[in-house]
Amino acid sequence: MRYLFTIVFFSILSNMSFTQDITQASTIKEVTVYEQGATIHREIELEAFSGVSYIFFDSLPHDLSKPTIQVNVDDHLEIISVTHKQLTYKKQDEDLLQPLYSKNEILRDSIQYINKLSQALLDEKKLILKHDNFGSEDGDNVTKVRDAAALYESRLKEIYLLELKYQKWIRSINKIIATNNLEINELSKAGTYYTQVKAKVRNSQNRKGKISISYYINKASWYSFYDARIANANSSLQHKAYITQTTGEDWNDVKISLSNKSPIRKNTAPRLTPKWKNVKEIKRKNNGDYTEGIILDNEGLALIGANVIIAGTSSGTFTNIDGYFKIHNPQQRQLEFSYVGFTTMSANVSNSQYLKVILGESTSLDELVVSGYGNSSYDIDNTASGVTFTSEDIRNLPSKNINGLASSVAGIKAGRGDASVSYIDGIRVSNISSPENGYTRQAVSSRAQRSFNQVTIALEDPYSIPSDGQPYDVMVANHSIDYVREYYTAPAMEELAYCKVGVKDWQSYDLFSGKANIFVDGFFGGVTQLNMAEDRDTLWLDIGPDETVVISREDLKDYNKKTFLKRKIVEQKRFKVLVTNNKDIPVKVTVAEALPVSQNGDLDVEVKELSGGIMNEDTGIVEWDLTLSPRQTIELIVDYQLKYKKDYVLN
Repeated sequence: MRYLFTIVFFSILSNMSFTQDITQASTIKEVTVYEQGATIHREIELEAFSGVSYIFFDSLPHDLSKPTIQVNVDDHLEIISVTHKQLTYKKQDEDLLQPLYSKNEILRDSIQYINKLSQALLDEKKLILKHDNFGSEDGDNVTKVRDAAALYESRLKEIYLLELKYQKWIRSINKIIATNNLEINELSKAGTYYTQVKAKVRNSQNRKGKISISYYINKASWYSFYDARIANANSSLQHKAYITQTTGEDWNDVKISLSNKSPIRKNTAPRLTPKWKNVKEIKRKNNGDYTEGIILDNEGLALIGANVIIAGTSSGTFTNIDGYFKIHNPQQRQLEFSYVGFTTMSANVSNSQYLKVILGESTSLDELVVSGYGNSSYDIDNTASGVTFTSEDIRNLPSKNINGLASSVAGIKAGRGDASVSYIDGIRVSNISSPENGYTRQAVSSRAQRSFNQVTIALEDPYSIPSDGQPYDVMVANHSIDYVREYYTAPAMEELAYCKVGVKDWQSYDLFSGKANIFVDGFFGGVTQLNMAEDRDTLWLDIGPDETVVISREDLKDYNKKTFLKRKIVEQKRFKVLVTNNKDIPVKVTVAEALPVSQNGDLDVEVKELSGGIMNEDTGIVEWDLTLSPRQTIELIVDYQLKYKKDYVLN
């Protein structure tokens, strides 16, 4: 009987499926980089297992976008559930923080005490300077006057020395506070955060397989630039890209794709709503004991919490959320207006006035110490407190709106299937200089894939992009091009012919907007901008002026005259434009001139000769499309006259 029980027990045990945890390290296999952000594709090679297992993707970036998480498995595997959570490697130690907080509080009290002493010295100095007349009109003893003057002079020297000493004390205390803040910052960090994703997977066939995860993170970018090499033969347009990332994960030998669309870009077109506007009367009280008004910055925005002080007193108030203030000022004394980071102003006021005060940003602010307590809501380079910004740093901040620098998301996606303007740290910058770390540009082949509303260029060879914020450039494609050359000139503005080359069928090259370096016959010819958003058959590259196409414009003074008739004035205008082609090949030149356009019936413009030019009647712009043979010169004559009443003046 016992033997039979043992057989049944092991038979049941062998048919049970146990849940196990799989914590293999995942590897980054592919990365799709967008104009802002990137989608990371990680993969785990699973050994054979039977039943249900929990598979963990550990140490993922803490700031990845949770709604974009997708987990995929091979067809013989089944995803039961996917969850995620944020973990940390370290916890905050309040016992070590509290003494530093207390020390800083004592130090700030010391600064306040020194400021009070400084104020007392200032009051004493004002009193001495106010009574510095030591004359002896009443026949006072000269010796007493001399002694009093010496006493006042001696005390003034003491006051000045004490002021310097107090300033030195405050600087020393501020340095101690800054040091404490650095220590507080290190201790108050809650640790290094990371995201963990757990997938519950069933394997009914006890086979090996693959599981992959993809997610979006915004700390990456790419943008296009070009080298346009123009020559009489073998011209090319080299498409290149700068890739930058600070995701905290190095991309080592991964497949990289470049896309012109972000997965988190807004997809819904904006809808217009009625702009209801109203006005309200500003009610000014007739009470003569109060002064009121608003305080704004240079951009017309209300300054909330700005100080309004009656000069020479401690009486004051603050502006509300609308920048409005009202202060009891029965004697109509001078008011002082101040706000941190802005220049302080003062004004003599009348209580019957409604003041509008505009404060400008201060240029004398040398240093600002930003101190944080507890958990900071805005980290710069993972520093929550004790960071010192110079006035230049503050002016160069990309945004002064804290709310615009943070966002949070939640959610997750799971599924089954087969297994880039520049931004640094999520901040848009206008230009990135070429790296100077000595690396050599790597040229790689690529293929473009077009979907419904985006283009993705896959670089076929693997590539490595460290998480160091440096721009790394790659060769996306090298297009051999055939081009047409044309010239444009506006002689009234400049007697120069500007060359441009046009690339046909450019849509087949999968190009993106960006700057292009121009090289003509191997020589650098400047930089131009390529805008792929324009709907046109030919992509034009501005090459710059070409002095072998000579332009000259001359007023024909013998024909130009002003005639005074009985009731009208007639002005005759005539000039010529010479276009000369000194090249060995034919060229096409567009010449443009602007003739006067009458704005009313009091001025009559009569065109007599245009040498075949076509004029736009609305704008007065005349254009000639010329084709010049080698060494040919074409002369264009423009002749027109203006008629207006004798009592009128031409403007």
